[in-house]
Amino acid sequence: MKAHHNRVVAIRRVVSLVAVLMFVGFTHAAITYELIDLGIPPRFSESHATAINANGAVTVTAKTGGISQAYYYDGGMLNLINVPGATNTVASGLNDNGLFVGTADFTSPSPSLGYIYNTNTSTITTIASPYFDSGSADRVNNNGIVLGAANLNAPGGYIYQGGIYTQLDNETGFLGGYGEINNNNQILASSSTLQAYYVYDLGSGPLGDVGTLNWNIYTARNFNDNAVIAGFIQANKDLFLTTPSSNLNNSTTDLGKIGLGITGVGDINNLNAVVGTFDLNGSTDHPFLFSNNHFVDLNDVISAALGWTLQDATGINDKGQIVGTGLAADGLQHAYLLNPTLSPVPEPATYGLAGAAMLTFLSLRRRLAQRKRAT
Repeated sequence: MKAHHNRVVAIRRVVSLVAVLMFVGFTHAAITYELIDLGIPPRFSESHATAINANGAVTVTAKTGGISQAYYYDGGMLNLINVPGATNTVASGLNDNGLFVGTADFTSPSPSLGYIYNTNTSTITTIASPYFDSGSADRVNNNGIVLGAANLNAPGGYIYQGGIYTQLDNETGFLGGYGEINNNNQILASSSTLQAYYVYDLGSGPLGDVGTLNWNIYTARNFNDNAVIAGFIQANKDLFLTTPSSNLNNSTTDLGKIGLGITGVGDINNLNAVVGTFDLNGSTDHPFLFSNNHFVDLNDVISAALGWTLQDATGINDKGQIVGTGLAADGLQHAYLLNPTLSPVPEPATYGLAGAAMLTFLSLRRRLAQRKRAT
């Protein structure tokens, strides 16, 4: 009886092991994405998503011919951003507090001006300055500081907050471009004097050595609230991340590439997940996601039955939501939103272990049956 009891216990343990292995195998989750078509407004032939905030709101620009119109998506539908008197508008950036920014074209008094649309008050503010005749509003952070470009004798940058305009070339001491502002009031900038990228803190000045991230070697357009810069190395088209330090080159991490190499970086979130575009075959770009030290073609993580080909990825938030533009089943370019979902994926190694355990179980059961017949 004792031997019989031991065999029964052994069989139960093997059955439990099989169950655990199968559970572990099937609860390993791979991320797939639900695709939300943001649509094309009437009278337009294409739409493009440019940025996303923490709440899942998206800036969208619709186009047809030479006409463009700014919209925003708030989870339900596309909403018009109406700038009075403007002939064309584009939507470029947004924050988490209801502010949207972009550029509006006018016939007079200026060719183009940056604008701020406040969804909380439904008001439009155009940004004008005695220092330039035209400009754009490109980004706005959660403190309400707008970052834009101004057309002076040569292109430069500005910040705007609470009706106060500040020319950045005078502020930083460097003539150049200004690509991004984070929620810590730091700006990713480039200096034409130094031919380099640097991070400038509006409170304390330049962070680290501004002369080492050479723009003839690197292309850098995006960074996050931790001042982690994402870009690609021009020679080998590898993705890199770096942070401001005494020597940016020495702290640059080469993350490799997908396909034939990175062609553009669209955004980096605060978890250091990066989206952008890569060269698929020498003639076609696809969007990529880099996360957890792994590259993925975003076309591989949506349902093929949708009939879409995603073309770029321009924004990612900390929830992992991604926006960009894709060729939809109707053959037109549509703005899209990807919402991450988890799909259970069995691992091959788990199959092998579970199979071995199952064979052991069958062998024990057979021996138990033989002992019963012998008695």
